[in-house]
Amino acid sequence: MAYSEETTSRDFIPLNENFLKEKLYQLIKKEDKIFDFIQDSVWDGLWFWDLKKPKNEWVNKNFWDTLGYDPKQMPDKISSWRDVIKDEDLKKISDNLENYSYHLSDSYEQVLRYTHKLGHIVWLQFNGLIIKDDDGKPTQMLGIHTDLSKLKRTEEKLQELVEKYEDVLEGPNQGSWEWNLRTGEVLFDEQWANIIGYSLAELQPISLDTWVSFMHPSDHIKTTKILQEHYEKRIPYYECEIRLKHKNGEWIWALVKGKIISWDKEDNPEWLVGSQVDITDNKKALEKNRLFVSQAPSAMAMFDTNMRYLAASRRWFEDYNIVGQNIIGKTQYEVFPEMEEKWNEYYKECLTGNVLRKEEDCLKGKEGCLQWISWELRPWYNREGKIAGVLMHTSDISKLKKAEAINEERKVFLEAILDSVNVGIVSCDQNGKLTLFNNATKKWHGLPVRSIPITELSQHYGLYKRDGVTPLKEEEIPLLKALKGEEVKDQELTIIPKIGPIRKVVTNGSQLIGADGEIKGAVVAMHDVTERKMAEDKLKVSEEAFRGNFENAAIGMAIIGLDGRWIEVNNAVCNMIGYSKEKLTKMTFQDITHPDDLKKDLGLLNKLLKDEIPYYHLEKRYIHKNGQEVYTLLSVSLVKDKNQKPLYFISQITDTTQNINTRRKLHKALAKLEGVLESSTRVAIIGTNTSGIINIFNKGAENLLGYSRDELLLKESPIIIHLKDEIKMAEIELSTELGEYKEGFKVFIELANKEKYYTREWTLVRKDGTQFPVQLTITAIKEKGNIIGYLGVATDISDIKKAERELKSILKVTENQNTRLKDFAHIVSHKLQLHSSNLERLLEKFLQENPEIKESDIIKMFKITSSKLSDTIKDLNDVVKINNSITTNLD
Repeated sequence: MAYSEETTSRDFIPLNENFLKEKLYQLIKKEDKIFDFIQDSVWDGLWFWDLKKPKNEWVNKNFWDTLGYDPKQMPDKISSWRDVIKDEDLKKISDNLENYSYHLSDSYEQVLRYTHKLGHIVWLQFNGLIIKDDDGKPTQMLGIHTDLSKLKRTEEKLQELVEKYEDVLEGPNQGSWEWNLRTGEVLFDEQWANIIGYSLAELQPISLDTWVSFMHPSDHIKTTKILQEHYEKRIPYYECEIRLKHKNGEWIWALVKGKIISWDKEDNPEWLVGSQVDITDNKKALEKNRLFVSQAPSAMAMFDTNMRYLAASRRWFEDYNIVGQNIIGKTQYEVFPEMEEKWNEYYKECLTGNVLRKEEDCLKGKEGCLQWISWELRPWYNREGKIAGVLMHTSDISKLKKAEAINEERKVFLEAILDSVNVGIVSCDQNGKLTLFNNATKKWHGLPVRSIPITELSQHYGLYKRDGVTPLKEEEIPLLKALKGEEVKDQELTIIPKIGPIRKVVTNGSQLIGADGEIKGAVVAMHDVTERKMAEDKLKVSEEAFRGNFENAAIGMAIIGLDGRWIEVNNAVCNMIGYSKEKLTKMTFQDITHPDDLKKDLGLLNKLLKDEIPYYHLEKRYIHKNGQEVYTLLSVSLVKDKNQKPLYFISQITDTTQNINTRRKLHKALAKLEGVLESSTRVAIIGTNTSGIINIFNKGAENLLGYSRDELLLKESPIIIHLKDEIKMAEIELSTELGEYKEGFKVFIELANKEKYYTREWTLVRKDGTQFPVQLTITAIKEKGNIIGYLGVATDISDIKKAERELKSILKVTENQNTRLKDFAHIVSHKLQLHSSNLERLLEKFLQENPEIKESDIIKMFKITSSKLSDTIKDLNDVVKINNSITTNLD
């Protein structure tokens, strides 16, 4: 046993100690086994160290057993335990040993950390006794180790428990609750009840159902899922945003947090404690912030405290080439996997309240620098003044970085680039003289660049403050401020040129510093935000206009809650139904809907909630305050939030009571007309709406076509009873006549639209496939000058066509006879005319030779006979002409 011979019991035991203690010391000196028993049974480690020869030491086996090593394999060397002690604790041993040895008492203690053979940390309390020689110099050290690991683990668990409570219970202005998961017992405090407008006494008796009854049904499913994940230890705590029904009937938003703080021996959860905070105002503010960010003209994104996207501007999507991606709810690293870890540190620092910015930074990927940007990280705060996330504003400066690399010889190229961007760029030298005035700036100011005294810049270029009324003073001009080294960051101003439109611009500027560190001038970039400002103004106007239109609309308009409650109504609804706004907003639409119409209305409403239909129209009746029935045409659509969760219904209600009464009178008239139509059993009367669907089909149409009314009414178009070839031919004829292509049903109605009626012969096809000719007259039906349908009257002309065919057959026979007669008359006429001419010539020649008998009776008889023969030939020629004329007329 390593023990100094110079050490005696007097060195350790005061004279006034108990005599048994002295006895024990004496026994220890005589019997080694007693010392072995003590050091093996009491301590977790014992060692003895020769300080004069530090390499010499002895360590008992308990020490190595505690650390999981085999004592037989561990040498009694200082290096053996130095290899398993924490480096920082080893340094403390060296420092503290010197202090205790020369400046303090003989005792020494310290808590040390060793690495167990299995890799975990073992905490040991070290108590040491420094043994000195007669001169007071340290010669040996006796040390005892006590294992504190269990105590340390207990402390850590206690700290974790404290942190759990801190996570759950953050402040005094929020409700708290406790839930015994084994018994189902639930405890709420007064503040919990106050958040939803009640006192705790009003909610008695309290149970889990109390909470569920106030919760929005959609949120109940969500919160149950998150609780289950916490039960299964997949998430460290329960946190969920839910909607609760306030006493005033409105839905409020609440942030609910909870944590299981105890588990039984079987590792089943016992107690879940938590808090509840009203975050309605924060949710409204968040939505406004999201709207602002999403409509920002520059690249801007909004994140929560976990760096998940809440909103991003269009420019952000464009700048980072993520157009079309759904990034909301995802973290930056999910959207940009190659992003450097430094950004995580930037976000953490910003969440402590610091505003971070960098004029130039490189976004790196696997292939190096992908994009140069300037950026600013700024925390945003909720209504309670707590940091709720980070706003990031960036500008893509890749083009400017590339421009910096262009040498002096390519200055023209640089100016061309600056002139191509829709950003006003202005620069000056160190004296304030303008040196660059790009095309956008020239366009905005309506003036070219020229030397202008600094004192006249504001007036010459029409520079005004944001209000557009106050001219900028010299010291307020962004370019001159940047030249002086002042910060020019998002300074808004108004440009009112002598020629051209007024513009709102945002300016950013900085000094131009040369390589020698000297100020070379300044540059300012101006972004045109006129459209954004106009959009903001229009948004305000549109909101006011909507409110005005809602209140003053000629028809009834209402916003209906998902439970059927009238949230908002205009005057037209109140006048229509007879209730005041105050009375009506305390009722549901079910309260005043006619019982016979309610089931159909609710059925359509459920389809709307299930996304089976986008909207619906319904003729329904309301019960007036005086008990009378009010006939209406109801149009309903559903409004959803950005997550596609239903918010409320928009209803438009048109009073059709007068129309219904008119319709009833019309039905009576139509009934009489229908009697007339039905009496026409051999005339088909077919009516359609403007789309060509049959809505009238009389008895005559059934008789002629073989179809029943039920087969065609409100199902088919008249095209079904026509020959396709005839319709095709009519399409060609009508298109040629009108100069534009018409097809299908339009060939029947196009001319009827322009004239009073349109008549044409068609061939109709019966149900059995047989065909028959009709004369069809189509007339447009109008109401107050507007065409509401068409009426076709088809008369069967089969008998007429048959008679026509018979007449043509008779005419054909007559034509043959006339042809033969004509040919005979023509031959006879020709021959008689020949003989008559010969006779006349012979008679004339005879009289020339014998003039003395010219007046004789026989000669006179010859002349009379010749004249009559000529008349006969003439009559035969007239017969031929008449025959030709008749044939032509018959054709």
